Amino acid sequence: MNDKWIYFFETEFDVFVIKPWCMIVYLLIGVFCFCFIRIAGPKVLLGGYHTNLEQYSNDEISVLNIIYRIISPVVFSYFIIIVLSIVFSIIGVRWEFEIYWMPVLFYWVIQIVVVASTKIGIYPLWTLFVQAFVSLCVSIYFDWVVIQQFPNRGIESLDQSNIGWQVLTGFFLAASYLVLYGIIYSSKKYKQKLYKHNNVFQYSIDVRTEERLYKYLRKYDNLLSTRYQSDLLLKAFFYTVLTIEDSNRPSWFRRLERLFFWTGKVKTTGIMQVKENRKLTDEESVHLGAEIVEEIWNNFLYDVAEHNSNDSLPMLMFSSEYYGYDYSSMKDALLSNGSKLYGRYCGTLSYDIRAVLKTTIFFFESYKQFLPAKTVRVHSALFKNQSSLLPNRILCFREGILSVAPQYVPIYNSRIIASITVDAGFEQISSCVEFLEQYSYVISIDYLTSLEYVITATANDTSFINSIPVNLRQWKFTVLNR
Repeated sequence: MNDKWIYFFETEFDVFVIKPWCMIVYLLIGVFCFCFIRIAGPKVLLGGYHTNLEQYSNDEISVLNIIYRIISPVVFSYFIIIVLSIVFSIIGVRWEFEIYWMPVLFYWVIQIVVVASTKIGIYPLWTLFVQAFVSLCVSIYFDWVVIQQFPNRGIESLDQSNIGWQVLTGFFLAASYLVLYGIIYSSKKYKQKLYKHNNVFQYSIDVRTEERLYKYLRKYDNLLSTRYQSDLLLKAFFYTVLTIEDSNRPSWFRRLERLFFWTGKVKTTGIMQVKENRKLTDEESVHLGAEIVEEIWNNFLYDVAEHNSNDSLPMLMFSSEYYGYDYSSMKDALLSNGSKLYGRYCGTLSYDIRAVLKTTIFFFESYKQFLPAKTVRVHSALFKNQSSLLPNRILCFREGILSVAPQYVPIYNSRIIASITVDAGFEQISSCVEFLEQYSYVISIDYLTSLEYVITATANDTSFINSIPVNLRQWKFTVLNR
């Protein structure tokens, strides 16, 4: 055999030269990489990090997820080894690392064991073995070319024109797409097992996720306000945020954050990662985080209400003490805008939370009932200010105009339209509404969409228009007969 190949095998595969304490260090590095790679994923991939099988599709971000999972243990483990080597050199400790790819092997052993024990039947294990093999090949190649050859050959060792580099690159890309195909295929098969043939349920949930959500409910549900118990989608969105934040900052990591909070470098603490001037327990962060989520949900409902474009079936209706919405339509709106809502919570719009949100919604749809409610009604003063203009009415917004819900509008012979420029002041609206309500039924108030305030009322007798009070003479009144 060529002397070069003999030297290569002796350098890269003679595991007997590794000392026991060095093996322990390699194991610890592998454990650290296993924990850190998942935490760093959302940051490295700018929110495109996939945590569920159903998030994978035949797109660029899914390929990047696989590439990240293959490359990251190599990068992180070698970085740690280099840092440790520098530190040992500075403090004068004689320590020589051998077989640099060993931490990568430990990482993949841990990964395969964890997946095999928690996601058996869901995740295709053969794709993990392919990823592990490619990752080890990259690690060995990097060790041979950079660590072993660079001191003697310098920059020439990084020559990308050599045949080894080209073969490894081609093999790497081919393996990445093979893994992606396997994951997508396995995901489809798993969904087919869970989906009902009558298509009643649109989403699925795996056992591990279900157990986690039940654990959250037992531990934190009593900390939430009563509104969370009646607004199903608010609750689903909250537990989606909780799930993501818990995944990004596991319990052991949160303990470290609380431990080092005194340094001033830790800005957010607790399972909900709330920013406070004191360190928070998980329970305290849930209490504060729920208030933040509720405020985000309030703003979302305001937007949904004001942008309603359905003349006959408004998605959301409200009064001074209640609001209610069509569940199916609001769920679609939440799924379409969920990442934006989460962006308001975490500070960036780059995260795609749709897969987690779908799973959480499915869980709560099935939690206490067989079929989701058609409508949701919530006791809340959320729309108290809007309702103050027309108290004791069921209201909605239609094309941005505050209106009585269509099904509650009485049928009279005539309509009265009163208008005034916005320069007159908002308080003029209350005076005009009070006057019209004495003789007619006010059905809409437009104070958002134009440079005029416009009030529309309906009545059978419009003769009262001939006796307009002095304080309303600035208003223009028009009568339209049917």
